[in-house]
Amino acid sequence: MNFLHQIERLQKLNKLIEQERTGTPEELASRLRVKERTLYEILDSIKSLGVVLKYDKKRKTYYYQEGDILQINFKLSVLKNEEIQRVFGGRVIFSRTAFFPQCTKLSLLHH
Repeated sequence: MNFLHQIERLQKLNKLIEQERTGTPEELASRLRVKERTLYEILDSIKSLGVVLKYDKKRKTYYYQEGDILQINFKLSVLKNEEIQRVFGGRVIFSRTAFFPQCTKLSLLHH
């Protein structure tokens, strides 16, 4: 599931940035198993949320501006037929067990 892999990658990146141990862009791209160009696209996406993301050349790490936290919430649930009926007002839309991403949320918290 490519989508789940992307969420896991984003969570790993976020953790490394929070811990201020990303390494150089080249090293970080390698850790995330993406090309450097893809890494920069991901970082630009994070910045577009309003996150102030900086890089310290001396320490060789990305870090969030003090007080900023990127919170990533994701929940994936398996719904059985009877649950699908309840969720969709009694109409069975799928005949088999289905996967539904119930919540995808990226948010910026300022302290």
